[in-house]
Amino acid sequence: MRCIPSLIPCHGGHPGPVPPHPSFFSLSHADQARLRASCRYLGGAVAPLFFARFVLRVDRVCSGDEDSLVLLRRIARGENGWARWARTLRVVPGAEDELVHATATMQQVLAAALASMANIRTVVWTAQENGPLASWLSTMVWDALHKLPLLEDLDMKLLGKVPLSLPDLASLRRLKIVTWPYYTARARSADNVGIAPELLSLQNWQPPMPLALQVASVGRQLTSLQLFGLLDRELSAVWTALRNERVHLKEITAAFQLVSSDFVAYIGSYSGVEKLHLFKPGSGGAMHAELDTLARRFYNDALDKHAATLTEFCCTVEFACAWCFGSLSARTVAGLRKLRRLEMGIAAERAKDDVVRCSPPS
Repeated sequence: MRCIPSLIPCHGGHPGPVPPHPSFFSLSHADQARLRASCRYLGGAVAPLFFARFVLRVDRVCSGDEDSLVLLRRIARGENGWARWARTLRVVPGAEDELVHATATMQQVLAAALASMANIRTVVWTAQENGPLASWLSTMVWDALHKLPLLEDLDMKLLGKVPLSLPDLASLRRLKIVTWPYYTARARSADNVGIAPELLSLQNWQPPMPLALQVASVGRQLTSLQLFGLLDRELSAVWTALRNERVHLKEITAAFQLVSSDFVAYIGSYSGVEKLHLFKPGSGGAMHAELDTLARRFYNDALDKHAATLTEFCCTVEFACAWCFGSLSARTVAGLRKLRRLEMGIAAERAKDDVVRCSPPS
């Protein structure tokens, strides 16, 4: 284990709880565990880092694991000494075979524990279409998110048709949504599982508004939006909704068909983007000619709107097209005065015929 500088004692010369030393941040989780075991005061100093991430395996709770239930009850009652250090919450649904056996008591314990973790800043949540008998989990998590007053960063992966209710919190700054709309879960019947009847009523819960409108409704407080949606028509409407609401994001990541005509219109509607990442524009069915036309619109009419602010521009392509670096994009890219990071594909087969000559910006 790496050598740790001595800790500064508190008032009176007696060692006590101190903030994490910068050296602690370079330690692995295993090394942090060894350091905690060395003495009480070092354990107290490392605790804010060691317990910063809390992983919740929902299937273990639903399987009747008594240790997990006891732990969640203590968290809900505020009796757990380390839960206050948790800053990142990762919810792992786990196996559907366990989720469908959840009882009303298990659901109440889960909901109370999640809502009590008031210091959470980041939530990472994979929500999947588990069928009607396990849909209670999504409803419960969304309800808990609305009760986290310090939530800044929400990272969601939506597998299938998952009811969604984004939290309207003033603290929310970063939002990432990955959708896979054609994910399908195994169908199950209430006749062959011991599911609590009171949970079955949640299967007909519907979101208050379409996903695109929900994103736009929380957009004004966001600084960063990352959208990865393959063949997701519902989510593709988000750019028009953001433009209509005059939401001006500073950091944007868009992927696949979400790099669309509406996206280019949105980017060209204002100035001030600082980080722009495009991942495989048009992948999933767009024709080559359509991609080239869209790229021309983007480089000629939209990207230069952010020349005074853009520090990062990354464009990952799946095949050679007009989105690659070349004569079409060179002058616009050269005019990005604050650019510090540039990642673009280069079409090797076009390189000899596509000689780029441009002078640096004045």
